[in-house]
Amino acid sequence: MTDSKYPSESLDKFMLRFPDGMRERVKAEAARRGRSMNAEIINRLELSLVNDAYNEETLTAVQARSLLESTVDHGHEALLAKCFEEIKASVKQGYPHSVVDSTLREWKPTSSDEVYAKVIKPTKRKLEELGYTVELEGTDIFIAF
Repeated sequence: MTDSKYPSESLDKFMLRFPDGMRERVKAEAARRGRSMNAEIINRLELSLVNDAYNEETLTAVQARSLLESTVDHGHEALLAKCFEEIKASVKQGYPHSVVDSTLREWKPTSSDEVYAKVIKPTKRKLEELGYTVELEGTDIFIAF
């Protein structure tokens, strides 16, 4: 028996059938985000499960802790989505900038350093990669375009 080249080779596998055109869309999004197709699919499934958990009426303490951990781990994507919503609203109103409050209630119990490293810094980096000018002041993110 040989050792696998990648640790992920020992993980559970699932065959997936894509509707017409979806494989290309996933491939393009994965490339845009610098991920493999597998990582893109896993990330999107995780975010979907997190969103489902938010909609549950009751949560056990274990579910709440797991949800919190997942929120921080994927928080940059939630914050990025929040930024794009604010940018769209600003554009509709004729403003060349947006201000986004980077705090979310779900992040409060975690350390500010962890939130900065896992949420705010990757969000700022991605916005800058997309050509936005980004400034941080306190919990506000100023975005100019």
